[in-house]
Amino acid sequence: MSDKNDKCRAQLREVTQPHCDGEIQAVGIFQQKGMLGAGLVSEYLSPLAGKFMKRGNQDGGPKPKGLMLLTVTPAKIHLFESSQRMGKHKVKRPISEWERGAVAATREHGAATDQLVIALTSEEGTIRLESMKLMSGGFNEPVFEALGA
Repeated sequence: MSDKNDKCRAQLREVTQPHCDGEIQAVGIFQQKGMLGAGLVSEYLSPLAGKFMKRGNQDGGPKPKGLMLLTVTPAKIHLFESSQRMGKHKVKRPISEWERGAVAATREHGAATDQLVIALTSEEGTIRLESMKLMSGGFNEPVFEALGA
């Protein structure tokens, strides 16, 4: 793992720890599945088509936007809306939290991204998040490992 990734993870732990119960085992940066493709379609082809692409990637549950921070503690998974400025992340608001036993996490490999699929055992549905593969240096690997995905 790169030193740069370790420093960024430490900064993310620092900003998310006050919002979490228990020690953070892993922290990562994710976005809603399809945001990369939808952004490219919106930018180069059709803004309307990009909106429909974004809308079709969630099955129930919260509708996150933008970059999100996901933390894993011994008891829970926390999802936060975040902002970034000058390389520093900030928690804008909590989106959701789930008991670890109430979710099943899987990983799907794509060409440019890895997807984290969080199946909620309650009636909330499924959350699909994506993580950039290219030039990330395995940044979110600890999250995938902590969730057994």
